[in-house]
Amino acid sequence: MNPPPSPTNTHDFVLNAQKPVIDEYFKECKLSTPNHEKNKICNADISESAICKILRDKVPDFESANLRNLDLNSLYCTLYYSFKDRGAEFPHMIRIYQCETEKDAENVFKGFLWGHTMPREMWPEPITQPALGSYAVGSGGMVRWVRHSIFISIELSQCWPADKLLDLAKTLDDYFAAASAGVRQKIVPKYCTLESPGNITVQSGEEFVIKVREDEDHHGPPAAFVQDSLVTDHQHSKDPNELRFIGQMVGTTMIYLVPLHKRTFHRLAGPSVKVNVTPLDESSEEAQLIKEYEEKYIKLGYTRE
Repeated sequence: MNPPPSPTNTHDFVLNAQKPVIDEYFKECKLSTPNHEKNKICNADISESAICKILRDKVPDFESANLRNLDLNSLYCTLYYSFKDRGAEFPHMIRIYQCETEKDAENVFKGFLWGHTMPREMWPEPITQPALGSYAVGSGGMVRWVRHSIFISIELSQCWPADKLLDLAKTLDDYFAAASAGVRQKIVPKYCTLESPGNITVQSGEEFVIKVREDEDHHGPPAAFVQDSLVTDHQHSKDPNELRFIGQMVGTTMIYLVPLHKRTFHRLAGPSVKVNVTPLDESSEEAQLIKEYEEKYIKLGYTRE
């Protein structure tokens, strides 16, 4: 199965003239004696219950924490955590990027460094103590570092004492380090079972459903990467085992299903579905409804353009 299309990494958007500056800055952020082996991944539990427990136990005057959002592309999965301590007007933020490889995590780190190239006195300083992963940087109420396949960013809405912020970062880093493993030991979902046909034909404008079995080690239903705009996501189904789509333009496309592990958020390259979108049958009920709507719009003075 071909993988879903890969987005260009943030670092690749940097102008060629800036790349040497970024790469030199990146080297400055490297620990002289990295406290971990290279080319490993992280199998830590980064689910809401696990991360919120660490925050509840570690943050003085802890008030609340939750997983606010989750984004997924073909290079990494990003979990956005917010938390508050008493006295904070706005929530603090922790972003955890679970990447496919350690190299991908380093490139995400470089992408963040891109925003600090000028002026030099405004750049965050490399962090050497405490030792955080292999690359670390921080300033004011922000700390960012790489630990194997994970990139972490802590961003405070108001400044804490430096030792308090670094203590939280060190606690999280030790937690991630304890779950390091070889690439072949990556914990991913065991299965992703397709319960609908792997080849679907629909008319343009027609809704269709892909059914999958949500196994116990999945974080909800799998993500769906659509190869192009011939098919678009439709409304969410009440059934968590159903993914709804609607055919748009005539042609053939692929939908790639990608389940996430409920604790590590590593992904499994799941099954793919081939979708053939054919022209709408002019005699169908859907075509008649579209025609009626178009006639109403024309009477109101609208045009298809």
